Amino acid sequence: MIDDIRINITLHHSPKVIGEKASAAGNVNNPRAKLLGQNGRSVRVRSVKAGTQLVIEGSFAAFLQGHNVVSTLDLQTPVLEVVRRVLAEFALEPTAEERARIAAGDIKLERLDFVALVPCSRDWSAARLMNYLDRCLAGSRLRREVYPNETLILPRKRWSLSFYSKDTELKARHPEEWHALDPRLRRIAKRYLRVEMRMLRGDLVRQDMGRVCDVQIDALRETFRKRLARVLEELQVSDASQPLRLPGGKLTKAHLVALLQSRGVDVLGQLNRNTANGLRKQIQHIMSSSVARRSEATTALRLLQPPYRHGAPSAIRDACLVFTRPEGIRTPDD
Repeated sequence: MIDDIRINITLHHSPKVIGEKASAAGNVNNPRAKLLGQNGRSVRVRSVKAGTQLVIEGSFAAFLQGHNVVSTLDLQTPVLEVVRRVLAEFALEPTAEERARIAAGDIKLERLDFVALVPCSRDWSAARLMNYLDRCLAGSRLRREVYPNETLILPRKRWSLSFYSKDTELKARHPEEWHALDPRLRRIAKRYLRVEMRMLRGDLVRQDMGRVCDVQIDALRETFRKRLARVLEELQVSDASQPLRLPGGKLTKAHLVALLQSRGVDVLGQLNRNTANGLRKQIQHIMSSSVARRSEATTALRLLQPPYRHGAPSAIRDACLVFTRPEGIRTPDD
């Protein structure tokens, strides 16, 4: 489903119009403003390029329906509705040509967040799944950012994948909204892990999705599945019956690096030159130790093993991803 969006509209206008709306918030010199929607959710409006372009950004689903627990696979309809409301609020009048381009969806797309829901179970909660992914990706080549029990982000230059729990996010950031949320939506937020693909401008252009009218949902789904599969291929899942063994005396950073290097993870290549050279010398010393000493000092590195014994959970590997509201679930918007 579609979540956050940033669009750039070709629209000749006076930047003062946006600045006047922003002046109440003390933002007089910066032509940007917020437009409030349902339940206080908002979109941000910004004038750029000397009043020739208008940028609108935010969760269009939350702006229109008051939440983004579930939304739609239709991109163009909410975009056109948000644009209509912005034009009306700021009394902006496009030319006939600009209006025709807007109606046709010929609108520059600068960011698109696409979300799938992964069903959780009693044994595999969203927090436990994220913890598992974090531990299994610890020795992979992927760069990741972790926020305990909330979000696991795998950033790229032009796109990223985020794994997070919607109920944790709402309770922490929007507690009033969480308590006011319909019970059916609360159940969805609790029972599904959200996997969000954020695509920025360069990635959208590369995927032939540079305009709103260019976005095809089937192509978006396929791109999402391929990228999620690429992440899952990086999971460093080991057999718990085969403990990890490490040569050498006491456990040091060099021991850990030696182990990861032996398993095909190029840790040294990601470090600065001086640190890498120092570790190489230590690793050479460790590996040149006598066989008797290595055998005597062999230890199982339990800390480097995944916390669960049965490999990647089927909830992630085999689940039928939900790209809109879960089947059979009706929400207050129906």
